[in-house]
Amino acid sequence: MKKALIALTLFLLGCSETAITSSQSLPISAQMEIKGQTIELEVAKTEKEKAIGLMHRNSLPKNKGMLFDYSKKPSEDISFWMKNCRISLDIIFLENETVKAITTAPPCKQDPCPKYSAKVPVNRVIELNGGRANEIGIKIGDQIKISDIN
Repeated sequence: MKKALIALTLFLLGCSETAITSSQSLPISAQMEIKGQTIELEVAKTEKEKAIGLMHRNSLPKNKGMLFDYSKKPSEDISFWMKNCRISLDIIFLENETVKAITTAPPCKQDPCPKYSAKVPVNRVIELNGGRANEIGIKIGDQIKISDIN
């Protein structure tokens, strides 16, 4: 029941053109390290922050991204979509710090928008600029060290 309520909330937030009309800018509160690269992460913590994600942004700096942390609950197959996203994003699905799937998602240009998931249980997701994961050389099975910034 709780999972259905969360899914419905995310769906309604994403579908409502009037509910979310501007981008959000969250503080950098974590960083990821992989293959000699350090990327600063905004962390979407609340359901509303997760629903908005990187919507309505015209750009994302090369060494910045967003972390969606679901680690306080059991891992599950989490879906993302690109509703109201203006830039292509790499979506990196993690179980703890292990990469389980990577997909590059273009902006959604028509409804309904496709959904992207790892098709396996995960508990964290990182979004980067589209193509950035390939540029760094991130592969399934890689370990991404995620640390909080105080």
